[in-house]
Amino acid sequence: MINSMTGYGRAIKKVNNTTFTTEVKTVNHRFCDVSVKMPKEFLFLEELIKKTVQEKLHRGRIEVYITIDSQVGCEKQVNLNTSLLEQYLQLIKNAAKENDLSGELTIDQLLHIPDLFSISEKEEDITLYQEAILDAITNATLSCLEMRMEEGKSLEKDLSSRILIIEETISTIQQFAPVVIDHYRERVKQKIIEFIGSDMQVDEHRLLTEVAIFAEKADVSEELTRLKSHCEQFIKIISGSGVVGRKLDFLVQEMNREANTIGSKANDYRISQNVVLLKSELEKIKEQVQNIE
Repeated sequence: MINSMTGYGRAIKKVNNTTFTTEVKTVNHRFCDVSVKMPKEFLFLEELIKKTVQEKLHRGRIEVYITIDSQVGCEKQVNLNTSLLEQYLQLIKNAAKENDLSGELTIDQLLHIPDLFSISEKEEDITLYQEAILDAITNATLSCLEMRMEEGKSLEKDLSSRILIIEETISTIQQFAPVVIDHYRERVKQKIIEFIGSDMQVDEHRLLTEVAIFAEKADVSEELTRLKSHCEQFIKIISGSGVVGRKLDFLVQEMNREANTIGSKANDYRISQNVVLLKSELEKIKEQVQNIE
């Protein structure tokens, strides 16, 4: 079974009050190109994420997105400088006693005392989230792979039908090919008669020699045999499994080369018409193959 290189997968993983959302998007590419976009706190996981994705997806441009719905990495904490507060209170108490002052110190007044309160950040062990992130990446990748497999089934069906058309066209050309030689022999003989007149006898030996030379130049049997073999190999490949996109791309190039050779050798409008059909189907196959893993 062949896989497409177009796919999308999404997965969500929740740990405590933090939710990780992962997305995997893929399109066609000659190689396996993985890019990861995520918060900088988790950059240490980038290579591990790429490895996780490449275990399932072997070819294509793969974009991985990780988003977080809460602050991760640090925890803020408000601290009271108890020692400084005690000094302030003692000094205020002494000043009030020595100068016969009255009144009470309020909390609102305390909040305006410089350096009495401070905010510190407590680093969080973000490695605790590693397993959750990798699980989400795996699930999103599997979802993307499922979509690629489904599209691969459609591609296989379409390609098989087009190969069938090519095989039918090959059979049609094989029927016309021998007739081309007979028609050429009649045309040459007719032109000779028109030139020398009907009263003179045509040199059959010379005519057969001329026809034999033309037959050798116009013979497309080898090209048709190879083209038919390529079709059989194509069906065998797409019925199998694994990364076969580049192999199919090369095979289509060879099939195009054979079709071009047949077209250049053809000296019959019916064969030329069928060669046009061959090349049209091969062009459609080539476009589809570009998206096979």
